[in-house]
Amino acid sequence: MLIYGAAVHEGLAAWYRTGSLQSALDAITVYYVANPLGAHEDDWRTEAAAKAVMSSYVREYPVEPFNFVRSPEGEPIIEQPFAFDTGLKTTNGRAIIYGGIFDGMIEQFGNTLVLEHKTTSTAPTSFYFAQFHPNNQISGYSWAASRIRGKRVQGALVNALSQNYKGKTEFKRIITTRTEEDEDEWLKSLQAQASAIEAHYETGHWPMHTSACTMFGRVCDFHGLHQLGRAVDRERVLNDGSYSVSHWDFERIER
Repeated sequence: MLIYGAAVHEGLAAWYRTGSLQSALDAITVYYVANPLGAHEDDWRTEAAAKAVMSSYVREYPVEPFNFVRSPEGEPIIEQPFAFDTGLKTTNGRAIIYGGIFDGMIEQFGNTLVLEHKTTSTAPTSFYFAQFHPNNQISGYSWAASRIRGKRVQGALVNALSQNYKGKTEFKRIITTRTEEDEDEWLKSLQAQASAIEAHYETGHWPMHTSACTMFGRVCDFHGLHQLGRAVDRERVLNDGSYSVSHWDFERIER
């Protein structure tokens, strides 16, 4: 459930800003109150579960081996939005702007790293961490962090918080590095993907990626719509108030 991950992220941000577990728990409560939609009675990822993993996390990491990089205004870079012109253009000449939100940016043992929190119900094994190299988000965030620092950022500290339906909690971290060649390859892929999206937008045809229909532990909100089969029936449901148009905003946190 996405609301659980977002709530834990809010708790982590409060913890790192204040050093107060109570502030972290309060932030989780505030998020659940503000986002009641999406909560399911049979889902174990409740507010209580989010608070339990937050409390365990603070016991696991009461003191950190890193310091947060600070902005020019002196604020620690925690949950900070960013957007940069990549200097690339799509096939039709549109500028490609890359944006996102840093969970954090840190200095550890003389290296600058992106701090990336990941909540998961999967055990944080080597197989789990294999997904982060290659990984477009990590490569893109490392590239963006380098723009802020004015020097190369070596990669990211992936901070996994694992909790399953039985309440078992595990924490593990790895550092995944990025070379200039990695980032160049990512930029080329970004340009190709942006050009493909542009083409779909202009033709009005968006191909289905069916492997994503049941990702993240839930069925996609459009899954039932596709079960209707006929385009005319889908169009009727899309226009009867069951769905609303919401334009994506990179500064809006959606975990």
